[in-house]
Amino acid sequence: METVEQLMKKDGRNQCLTGAVLFLIGGVSLIASLTTEGISLSWAVLLYGVPALAAGIYFVQSGWKDLVKAERTEDMAISTDKGAIAFSSVPAEMYLGKGEDNGARFFTMDGEAMGDVTEKTTSLKKTAGVLLSLHSANFPLPAVYEVREDGELLYEIEKKGFSFTTKAYVKQGNGTYVAIMKAEKDKETKQMVYTYQEKDQVLYQAAGDGDIGRFPVKDEKGTPLVTVKKGAIPVGGADALQRMHGSVLEWERRENIPYSLLLFLFFIEHQQQ
Repeated sequence: METVEQLMKKDGRNQCLTGAVLFLIGGVSLIASLTTEGISLSWAVLLYGVPALAAGIYFVQSGWKDLVKAERTEDMAISTDKGAIAFSSVPAEMYLGKGEDNGARFFTMDGEAMGDVTEKTTSLKKTAGVLLSLHSANFPLPAVYEVREDGELLYEIEKKGFSFTTKAYVKQGNGTYVAIMKAEKDKETKQMVYTYQEKDQVLYQAAGDGDIGRFPVKDEKGTPLVTVKKGAIPVGGADALQRMHGSVLEWERRENIPYSLLLFLFFIEHQQQ
């Protein structure tokens, strides 16, 4: 398996290239808006050019940070996570819904919050996200998320932006990288396949039809752990949950739920955000 350093260099170059293309599109659109005759057409070009320009700048910034980080760190190899337990037990059904900003929150069906994944956001990220949302653009931006317990940082998720394969690195609070999560479409089955990999071992895997949104999650032995139903209505759940976008979680494994599994569920739910 490639080191994190090698992978991050590739991601950095990929994001810089994506940003450069978007920046070019945005720049050309802005120039066209100033030279195009007709107010309606000029405004249309402008409204698409500005979001592309903002997203381009953000991608280049994120990609450059990855390149600098990779150069300053010697051969970052994936280490093994000790598998810290998040929940000693869980109900048969839960809901993974919206948290603060673009983060997520795990709920019981009664609406009780059990845990959060929060986003470390910046002004540029917010601006690019708002501008893209004006056009309902399904365009994932690079992002960093945190998991804390009693104020202590336990994990960070470094999610990379637009690519043929969506990827996220899992890092412990002490800075040690412990896993890589990926989402890609299988060319033969046309299913979306999600994986959580530690070193050369796939710890968790889920596959399903993206249109149906049902993803059974299994461990490395093929044992069913939980089923994610993306976009499902939490029937019988609290009113607040029924008005919230998210995923229903149907648990097979009900005890000693590790943080790593929760991070994987978050990745499945937030892959396109």
